[in-house]
Amino acid sequence: MRKLLLLTLLALWIFQFSTAVAQEDEMLYKTHCAACHTIGKGRLVGPDLSGISSKYSEKWLIGFIKSSKSMIESGDPDAVAIANEYFNIVMPDFKGSDADVKSILQYINNSSEKSELIVEEEEKAIKIMAGDADSGKLYFEGELAFESKGASCISCHHVSYPHATQGGLLAKDLSKSYNTMGGEAGIHAILTSSPFPSMQETYKAHPLNPSEIEHLTMYLKASSEQTQINKAVIISDTFLIGMLILVLLFFLISLIWAKRKKNIVNKQIFERQAK
Repeated sequence: MRKLLLLTLLALWIFQFSTAVAQEDEMLYKTHCAACHTIGKGRLVGPDLSGISSKYSEKWLIGFIKSSKSMIESGDPDAVAIANEYFNIVMPDFKGSDADVKSILQYINNSSEKSELIVEEEEKAIKIMAGDADSGKLYFEGELAFESKGASCISCHHVSYPHATQGGLLAKDLSKSYNTMGGEAGIHAILTSSPFPSMQETYKAHPLNPSEIEHLTMYLKASSEQTQINKAVIISDTFLIGMLILVLLFFLISLIWAKRKKNIVNKQIFERQAK
């Protein structure tokens, strides 16, 4: 009976220990990875991490997670390929230990096996709120204050949009961010749990609410679409200007050609003397 009791207590301790470890792994992943990556739900700002351990060695993954910038600058072909595919958005360096990275990889590996179930449960919980670009512009430029009194986006960022106010230059231009960040899901992830230290510090005590996030997302989407339109207009205008210059050159050449010397000088002298 005593042995049975000891075995039961040991089993309970092992279960509690494994549960605590799993929770710690999940917390590390959500804190450092979830804003830019999914496990089995497709790409966001960065690649889908499902099955990542089968694609790269643990040593490579530890090095890349701790400093992707260093690996890219060293010319590592896999690191460079990832950077090129994801618009050269460099993942922030991970300041934790190798053991922390291994914990994150363990969580990813475990979650990869049940990613379909996770997706189904999360999709049930998601509620899409309607947003509009005009309200997003007001929030972005600070004309509408965030509910939690957080700083307006324009303090550090700029967006190219009709009648938009010139924004700050301390951080990246967000005109194309909707496309480069993986669309709505990517923008939501960044604004909900940003991986960037400056944003983490700025909004740690002033988080955005779901409605504000949706409005900002629609504004950034409209900005990306406008940027594409502007690019198409520039290409069209450049083509038309090029065609006009080409026509003008042909006209000038034809004028010069019409006034060319058609006969030799001796023939003209001969004809005058003959008269």
